[in-house]
Amino acid sequence: MKKLLTVAGVVIVASLLLALRSAKLTIEKKNADQESLLALLYQQKAGEYRALCLQAYNLARYRIDSIAAIYKGAKPMAIVTDLDETALDNSAGDAYAYQQDTTYNPNQWDLTGHPDAVPGAKDFFKYAAGTKKFNIYYVSNRPALPPILDATSKQMGDLGFPVSATEHCFFRFLPAAQVGSSKQPRRDDISKTDSIILLLGDNLIDIDSTFDKINKKYLSSTERQQRVTNNAAKWGRQWIILPNACYGDWEAALYNNAPNPTLGLKDTLREQQLKVYDYLHPVH
Repeated sequence: MKKLLTVAGVVIVASLLLALRSAKLTIEKKNADQESLLALLYQQKAGEYRALCLQAYNLARYRIDSIAAIYKGAKPMAIVTDLDETALDNSAGDAYAYQQDTTYNPNQWDLTGHPDAVPGAKDFFKYAAGTKKFNIYYVSNRPALPPILDATSKQMGDLGFPVSATEHCFFRFLPAAQVGSSKQPRRDDISKTDSIILLLGDNLIDIDSTFDKINKKYLSSTERQQRVTNNAAKWGRQWIILPNACYGDWEAALYNNAPNPTLGLKDTLREQQLKVYDYLHPVH
């Protein structure tokens, strides 16, 4: 009997500890965005996410094979790619911030982060740089500071990316508040010496200036979609986009350029922009 009571006590204590842990994990966040959890899990756990990435990089390989076979230009061929969520998977850093109920800390990502490679990325860039002799330019909005350049190069080298010299890392030289987020000036500099054959990114601004802010304001979601459609022939040919449900200009566009929107305002604006089927009044 005493043994049974002891076992029962252990079970009760274990159940209480599990309940407390569950309660702790489900406490409403004050700083971290509660709605980011599903996006993070999609990036880390969904086979569909992995398939989309592999599909994108398989297509990229097909494109450079096709172009290299007929290229007669005088300039060397080049690929321009974004880094974060295009080549490097930082979702574990986002998950850490979520669990700690805090927000994005660029120093953690840039200096001490331990990213994974986006599925298909490492093999593609090694193939492009090695077998096909393409110049690879990593155009990122990480700050162009020596410690960050060195840390990023080490992160990429440890993962097996071709990073022979930091001169192929075109990072942002001034704070975004001063120079904005546009990557077009850096792409223009690369075009002076190389022929850009392919551009890859997870955010439309990684691809072309047509998606940049206008007068420091994000394009609306409708305008972004329209500009994507206007350039339909370039997708999968010159431009390849990778999936990122965690963050990006697509999300910022939802908030109507509100300065520093609170989590409450974000939730309101998100719900307002849902396209909803009216089951009570169906269209006949």
